Amino acid sequence: TTHSITDFPLAEDPQIRQILDGPFGVRCYRYTDPVSRATLYGNGRFVADFEAARELLKDPDFDPFRTLVVEGEGKELLVGTPRGGGELLVDTDREVTLRLETDRPAWLYLSDVYARGWQATVDGEPVEIRPAMGAFRAVPVPRGSHTIRFRYEPRWLRIAPVTFGIGVVLLLGLAVWARRRRKNRRD
Repeated sequence: TTHSITDFPLAEDPQIRQILDGPFGVRCYRYTDPVSRATLYGNGRFVADFEAARELLKDPDFDPFRTLVVEGEGKELLVGTPRGGGELLVDTDREVTLRLETDRPAWLYLSDVYARGWQATVDGEPVEIRPAMGAFRAVPVPRGSHTIRFRYEPRWLRIAPVTFGIGVVLLLGLAVWARRRRKNRRD
């Protein structure tokens, strides 16, 4: 991530420079040291909802480079900065797969927008995706080597084939009914 757009001022930090103060309070910031798209956080702080995340991120004493803001309930994670590395294996509109290693439990933060319909697995086991940093997504990752897969499968996409099948059956049924009706009128 190289830029952030907010409707509130970010805390002063040498790693962040405001480059636009636009209409309606919109501000654009550039990171002098860009944040990776996928980042491991050893410190996680839970907040109730988006508004609480927003307020915490506005706090000048809060350091978003060291602590991940996670929405919802959970146990605070304070294990320090994880050491490890990883690689991006798949990166499409509907799937992101990473292989990574961490020396301690951590949160994997992906700077892609959080949206319903995304599902995640760690080593093939489903995990809950949590909204993080106000608009993005994160999943908990245990210590060790893992494959993390994010896949976009909105509910409507899963029921579309069923709906299509029902529509075809109804259309065929209507065609048969219309044909029989025409035949009965001729007789």
